[in-house]
Amino acid sequence: MIRFSFDRFRQLARWVFLNQPRQSLAELATVWKVQVLLRLFPRESTRAFAATLVLGAVCGLVAVAFHGSLEWASSHVWALLADIRSPLFGAAGIVLVPALAAWIAGTILVRSKLPAAGSGIPQVKAALAGLSPIYGLKVAVVKFVLCVIQVGGGASLGREGPTVQICAALAPPVLKLFALPKSFLRRLLPVAAAAGIAAAFNTPIAAVTFAMEELMGSSTPTAMTGLVVAAAIAAILEKLLLGGHVLFQALGIGGF
Repeated sequence: MIRFSFDRFRQLARWVFLNQPRQSLAELATVWKVQVLLRLFPRESTRAFAATLVLGAVCGLVAVAFHGSLEWASSHVWALLADIRSPLFGAAGIVLVPALAAWIAGTILVRSKLPAAGSGIPQVKAALAGLSPIYGLKVAVVKFVLCVIQVGGGASLGREGPTVQICAALAPPVLKLFALPKSFLRRLLPVAAAAGIAAAFNTPIAAVTFAMEELMGSSTPTAMTGLVVAAAIAAILEKLLLGGHVLFQALGIGGF
């Protein structure tokens, strides 16, 4: 039966590029769920743990990419300004670059008509409380781009809130990938946030504490296990990709 499922996957993949892509994607999802997922992970608890592992890894990679993009944009923009030898143009650039970045980000935000404004943490809290939906990947992509533009342009913005919202937007696709009920989304949102914070700041313990205090309010052994596992996976990926970095660096003064 597994061999049949792989053959079916190949046949349907051709349809995606040739004819009726929506119907083909729906059939692919059905084959994945019935022929592969439910055979490999028949128990819901097993699928939930697998989803936690995947979400921790994906959020860790996204958070590392986000952190790296912010660092790259900021360093390159201000390196260009530092190369300007004219004091007048250099001073003008310090004023105009943040203003231009804010104008570009605002224009993208207004024209996209997506709810990508705000810190990010209140939006995730509202989703956990059932007051608003958790928005999908489009909002995450727009949030990612806007933050890179703003921080690269010199805006005084942090990456904690956007990291939480971007990673939280990855929870619904993972939920659907592992055929979990919508009620599990409340368990995966703090997991995504913890993984993102752990990778962005290289602070897995603080990430677990943040998710418990700011998002969950209370904890159970099962939820705590998911937070710790996801944060550990994200921190390991950050260590492998970036070599690890400390959140605060102490500068030596006078030989100390």
